[in-house]
Amino acid sequence: MSFTALTVYESPDRTGLPLAYTTLSQVTMQRPLKVISPGDGPRTEFYYDGKTVNAYEPAAKLVATVAAPDTIDAMLRAAFERAAIYFPFTDLVVRDPMKTIGEDLRGAFVVGKSMVVGGVPTDIVVLVGKFAHVQLWIGSDDKLPRMAKAIFLEDPARYRHTVMFSDWKIDPPLAADAFAFTAPAGTARIPFAPPGAMEKGK
Repeated sequence: MSFTALTVYESPDRTGLPLAYTTLSQVTMQRPLKVISPGDGPRTEFYYDGKTVNAYEPAAKLVATVAAPDTIDAMLRAAFERAAIYFPFTDLVVRDPMKTIGEDLRGAFVVGKSMVVGGVPTDIVVLVGKFAHVQLWIGSDDKLPRMAKAIFLEDPARYRHTVMFSDWKIDPPLAADAFAFTAPAGTARIPFAPPGAMEKGK
């Protein structure tokens, strides 16, 4: 499966009002996972082959490599706990998305239909969870998500996070080495740790 996820999220500027930041993730998975994420910050690439994770920043020629669990679910948890790496499409690539979404679900309702999101007819639904309020636009025919807008309830500012999904391919042909990573010459290795950890350790 492959898709593109354009994420727009809000964060306060020096006045306290929200600024919008964007990331673009080109996701390919076949029960490993590969993610390339150019955005407003440095471009990053994330590779997982079922055994190892490589987080690579091409512009800086830096790579962090670490042994990883053998499932996507466990790998995503470990990446967040060890290096604060989080993907806004996580709920779509875990083994059982419905179970993950339903664990903290408190309510759900249908808003209606739309013809203006993703260029296809969509059904608009709202999921109210313990930690988030999420509005979803889901393809009426193919049942694929086209857009999600989330507000995290523990955020006092109620900043919005939006993800737009496109370029869906359910079973694309993939090269045998699609999830392999070989560090280019001159790439330096750094610890697999949260951003800023190296500066704090100096």
